[in-house]
Amino acid sequence: MIKLSKTNYINSQDHSSKGNQFKWYKDGIWYKIDYLGYESLSEILVSRLLHTTNLKSYVHYEPEKVLWEDRVYQGCKSATFLREKEEFWTCERLFYKYYGSSFAKELAGRTPEDKIRFFVEETEHLTGITGFGKYVACLLEVDALFLNEDRHTHNIGVIKQADGAFRPCPVFDNGAALFSDIRNDYPPDMPLEKCFQKIQAKPFTADFDTQLEITEDLYGQQLLFDFSKWDLEHLLSPYEEVYGAEICGRIKEILYIQKRKYQYLGRK
Repeated sequence: MIKLSKTNYINSQDHSSKGNQFKWYKDGIWYKIDYLGYESLSEILVSRLLHTTNLKSYVHYEPEKVLWEDRVYQGCKSATFLREKEEFWTCERLFYKYYGSSFAKELAGRTPEDKIRFFVEETEHLTGITGFGKYVACLLEVDALFLNEDRHTHNIGVIKQADGAFRPCPVFDNGAALFSDIRNDYPPDMPLEKCFQKIQAKPFTADFDTQLEITEDLYGQQLLFDFSKWDLEHLLSPYEEVYGAEICGRIKEILYIQKRKYQYLGRK
């Protein structure tokens, strides 16, 4: 367990469409706690399941209890992905820096395909990164597979290196995946069928599959996964004591459904 203070607290309220995220940064480590449900568990599970894929660059999350203002919270931690003298830039910040306007607003009113093309081409133009479309395709495949509903333009970013060149970020911030918001949007007693009907994707269209189809047509399929039911049982079993068998069972069922739906992304 780690004790954190206000000096370590990072206010990220303006950067999340799912409400205020409680985050701290201390000694090269980021800490987050559950606020709407089981966000920390979602971060941990997605990062561990990404280990079974062909994806090489993603943030790894570990469980951590956080003592904050005399209360203990369930949370997770991850090491910073920045090297010395590097800076993290969200795509929203990047666009605003050079054009003085919002990336999200510039996307409004365009067709989904035009939004994706514009986003990729502008980001490549501003950063000099080549192949950014493949990165976006992989990101949206991860989001569709794990139902991450919070991939707004502050949750896609690049890294400015010490020499001024840019590179894509590792895949990060999957706390809003797997219907983790049980406080407001997806309470435990809501049938999964209704949860699937209710959820909406971001940032190019509200439908995960539409985003996926367009992006894969433009930039190709990128992700290959290879997790089994045994993997899910093994990963979730230690968390039943913390989150309860009902929540863990719900997550397993969600992942079984997604694994079947996106079996074309499975390793052959």
